[in-house]
Amino acid sequence: MSIILGRLTLLSAVLLAAACGGAAPDGDPDAAPVEIQVRWVTDSLPADVEVSIFETTADDRLGATASFAPGEPIALGAPIADGVLRTDFDEPARFVVLLTNGSSESFSFWAAPHLALPIQAESDLVITCLCTGELYEVEAGGSWRRVVEYGLSQRSEVREPLSITHVFTRGDLPAPD
Repeated sequence: MSIILGRLTLLSAVLLAAACGGAAPDGDPDAAPVEIQVRWVTDSLPADVEVSIFETTADDRLGATASFAPGEPIALGAPIADGVLRTDFDEPARFVVLLTNGSSESFSFWAAPHLALPIQAESDLVITCLCTGELYEVEAGGSWRRVVEYGLSQRSEVREPLSITHVFTRGDLPAPD
C-alpha cells in the first residue's frame, strides 16, 4: 500500500511541476542566470504541516539536520518567500528547509528522490539534497530543518528556469527489494 501511495504521490509531483511550469527570465542583465523554483508535495503529512525555505545563517553547515521541540528557538536567515533560488552557474545556492508541524501528532517522514524539470537538467545539477535515504522525525508542534544546496553546472544546455520537486512521505522507508 505504501508503495502505491508513494507512486501516486510522485505522479502528483510530476503533474504539479509540469502544470506550474516556470516563468521565463525577464531579460534583466543583472539577474542571476540560474533560477530554481523549489516545490513540495506533502499530501501524506498531517494537514497542519508547513514547509518553507530560508537563507542560511553564518553557523549553518551543509547537510546539518535537526529536530526542535515546540517553542524551541530555531536559527534562520531571511525567508525566501517566493521559493525561488537565484544563483550563478557552478555556484549552488545554500538554504534551509524548515518543516513546521502544527498538528497534535508526532510523525516520521522521508524524502523521495527529487524531480527536476526540465528533465534535461538532472544530469547537470550540483546538489546536496533532502533525498538521503534517511528517516526523519518531528514531534507534535515541533519543527525540523536541514541545510541543503541546489545549483546547475555551466556545462548544462538548460538555460531556462528550473523546478525541483520533493515528495515528503509519511511513515517508514520502503524496504529494499
